[in-house]
Formats: sequence, C-alpha cells, structure tokens
Amino acid sequence: MYLLMKSTIRLNDVTMNNKITKCLLLLSFFLYSQMSTATVVSWVDWSYIDSTSFSGVVDGVNVSFTGNYDDFHNKISGDPTNYWVHPSSDLDNTYTASPYVDNGPPDSDMITMQTAGTRTITFSQPVVNPVMSLLSVGSITTPVQYQFINTDFNILSVGGGTFDPSGNGDLTRLSSGILQGIEGHGLIQFVGTYTSISWNVDVDENWHGIQIGVGSSAVPVPAAAWLFGSGLIGLIGVARRKTRI
Repeated sequence: MYLLMKSTIRLNDVTMNNKITKCLLLLSFFLYSQMSTATVVSWVDWSYIDSTSFSGVVDGVNVSFTGNYDDFHNKISGDPTNYWVHPSSDLDNTYTASPYVDNGPPDSDMITMQTAGTRTITFSQPVVNPVMSLLSVGSITTPVQYQFINTDFNILSVGGGTFDPSGNGDLTRLSSGILQGIEGHGLIQFVGTYTSISWNVDVDENWHGIQIGVGSSAVPVPAAAWLFGSGLIGLIGVARRKTRI
C-alpha cells in the first residue's frame, strides 16, 4: 500500500511539473517574441520652422534639426503632398523592413534639402536605434553622399518612391558612415543610443528629403529578456530535479 501511494504521489508530481514546465515555456516564448519583434515606429511630428531649424516631438522626446533646408516641400510650409506614398511604387517594401520597421512615415512630414553642408538632428533625451527614411537622395547625374560624423548605420531597405516608382535608384553604404544615393529611396538605422546625429551633404542637388523615427527594435534581444529567460530555465530545472526524488 505504501509503495502504491508513493508511486501515485510521484506520478502526480511528474504530471504537475510537466504542466508547470509547459506553462513556463509558453510564457517565456510569448515574452521573448514581444520583446524581440516590437517594430512599430513613431515618426517625428515637426511643428515649428524658422530660417535655419525645425523642431518637433516624438514619443515625448523633443527633436530639433539644424542646417540648410528647402522650405517648399514640407507640411509646415503648406505643401500637403505625401511624397512618401506613390500609387505605382511598392512602398510596402521601401519604407518597411521587418522586423525593424512595420510602418513607414504616415503623412507629408519631412525635412528637405538642396544644398551641400552640415546637418544635425538633436534629441532632448537619449533614443535607441533611431531610423531615417530617405526620399530621392541624389540623381542619376548627381549622386549625393550623406557623410555621417562618428556614426555608422545599416541599410534596412531600398526601393521605389515618388521620383523613382520603378525602383531603379539605389542607396549604397560606401564605407563606415558614408551613404550614397542615386535617386535613392529607403530606410537606414543607427544601432545604439543617441542624443544627436550629424552628417555632411557633399554636393548641391535638386532636392531630397528625410524623416526620423524612434521605437524600432534592435537586433539583440534586450538584456531583461535574457535574464527573465534564464530565470525560467532555472525554474524548469528545479521542477525536473524534483521529479527525480
């Protein structure tokens, strides 16, 4: 009788521990997927403009732009055209790049430039892994380089756009921190934590535009996820050891 009761107790313990293990694994997978695939990006709402700067806000962070700009092709100056959208181009691929960016710029907000010179984006508090959408950078006859200062980037996507619906243009990372556009439309990402991003535009060109987004997921899973996962693994190990008593 004692052996039968002991066997029954062990069987119940095994069943319960198996259920706990499955629940912990499912919870771990859910939290991991939420942390590693959060891809919705918030784009800057530019609300103020003067002779040399823009300012706006994104997710409670104040953002400013300084440098020469073209004041004809942006929402603040009264141009309502959403240049990020073109009916004959495949913008699902141009301004989205899973798992980093699920949503491209939503409206006509952008900063446009014509002349060579230095530009700077400044954030009022650190932001992680910001992205930059790019529109019509360079042309077939006049390639344009964005020479980022002490900052490197990854190209997330290249495709068709308002001025190149067929997608024949290109964005190329020539070397660390140097982007070249030949009628280039797409997305780049700065991996890390930033309070400012500066770059030089090397030549004058008709006009090209940018928009800034924050909230994109990084390639590494956040440390908190690894710690939580390690804790779950430890709990699972304890549950399994108990079944062997």
